[in-house]
Amino acid sequence: MDAARGHSKQSILERLIAALWWPAPTRRLMHQLMFTTCAAIAVGLVAVESAAYPLTSGPGGALDAFVQFRAQIATAVVAVAILLIVPALSERVLKGAGVFLLVTFWGLMLYARLAGGNRQGNYSWTPWIGPIPPFQPSEVAKVGFAIVAAFLLGQREPRTYFYCPQVRRYLLISLVMAGTLVAQRDLGMLMVFALLFLMPLFLSGFPPIRCLMAAATVLGVGAAALLARRERLDSWLRPMDHLDGAGYHIMNCKLAIARGAGLGLGIGQSPDKWYALPYPHTDSIFCVWAAETGLWGTALLLGVFGMLAWCTFQAARRAANRTHWLLATSCGFLVCTQAAINMAVANNLVPPAGLTLPFISYGRTSLLSSALAMAVVLWVAKHGQAEEAPGARRQTLGAALRGRTARPRYVGKPN
Repeated sequence: MDAARGHSKQSILERLIAALWWPAPTRRLMHQLMFTTCAAIAVGLVAVESAAYPLTSGPGGALDAFVQFRAQIATAVVAVAILLIVPALSERVLKGAGVFLLVTFWGLMLYARLAGGNRQGNYSWTPWIGPIPPFQPSEVAKVGFAIVAAFLLGQREPRTYFYCPQVRRYLLISLVMAGTLVAQRDLGMLMVFALLFLMPLFLSGFPPIRCLMAAATVLGVGAAALLARRERLDSWLRPMDHLDGAGYHIMNCKLAIARGAGLGLGIGQSPDKWYALPYPHTDSIFCVWAAETGLWGTALLLGVFGMLAWCTFQAARRAANRTHWLLATSCGFLVCTQAAINMAVANNLVPPAGLTLPFISYGRTSLLSSALAMAVVLWVAKHGQAEEAPGARRQTLGAALRGRTARPRYVGKPN
């Protein structure tokens, strides 16, 4: 009775601090994940200021070399707030937020297709909506899809897969999202969504034969999308034959990366960002960073995303249940996969996709959606099980990928 009365006397600020205070058993993992995410945001601020300088201070610029840098700093502050607030939400609120994001931004995707103009060869950008500048709603919709997918596929039994209404809803939602992206002609986001669609199915126990059938269907849709934009495919296969078009940008991306060599040219010293690279502050920012920092800067960037992937795996390994496990794997996979595709495009390993580099590229929607995805991983880490005791049997990688537990011994009770 006294404890309840004391709790009722707590101020709103004290309750907020108690909600944001991370429990001791999971504090180490959350600190690692939070520090790595903030480090990625900090690297992105430096890269954006350097890559966007020609656009803001050159001929036709805004005559203010820090206009995009200030906008990115303001967005970074909001992103850090998301990283702090989302882990304090309840599971019911998180699920509702995922549904709201998916439905709202899917509607904005339709609006962008109908009212938005052709930008970079696709129709995925909204027009000006009052004081709101154009943005790409599919960036946020994919995070909402990952959250909804985890809650749908985490509530069914493997033996009743095809008789479960949650799975049918997941397939229907996936079909609607894929159709919208095809209508937008957004090849890069369609590539990310296809991988995001297949990964939860495979990890949640989808039969291997049907998983291969789904993968074949996705590959067929991707091949049709590539054939619809054949000029992009031809320039990727034979860039030297298209130096008057997309091949010129591909060769400049490779040249910028090679120019960095071991130590780089120095921050702000890349000559390729002056009208030689396509969108140096967004799609090609990895080329600018590699040219200015060289091998050590590229290794640092790869290490940051590798650390994010490792922390995601650790959070998923300690997840309290299957739904939390799918939440961590889906959202962490989303960020790391998009980063891998962006770097592969810069090295001409895959066709040009028009994707931003998470946390690094300039863009309010891109930074906020990436922060939201990692905030969900933080939420899973906070509500996960405690640290393993020294000498306890660790869960193997194969068991973790299949959602099986190795029954480790824990210190304390799970949260």
